[in-house]
Amino acid sequence: MVFSDASFEFHDGRIANGAEEFIALIKDEAAAEQALGITFSWTSEYAISLRLASDNYGEWVNAGFTAKADNSQDGVVKKVYNEWYYFKDGKLEQWYQTIRKTKD
Repeated sequence: MVFSDASFEFHDGRIANGAEEFIALIKDEAAAEQALGITFSWTSEYAISLRLASDNYGEWVNAGFTAKADNSQDGVVKKVYNEWYYFKDGKLEQWYQTIRKTKD
């Protein structure tokens, strides 16, 4: 579940407002990489959650992923993703992303 006005902030400054806009941006990015023949093998590295004691506050989840390039992209052989998710009342309200790129 996602709040209708959820905010999604990408590593490069792009911001999607709402689930539909977020999904459209992800699909566009994946299609552009696929058109260039760029593929990745993904690994989930970790996920942790922090919830404050009060039910008045939501819950933060931090997750890490590694995407190893099956074929390099401008010398990039690996991308390490760090993502933060904020859930309130069982719905995603905010999402932030950083990416560290490793070259040959």
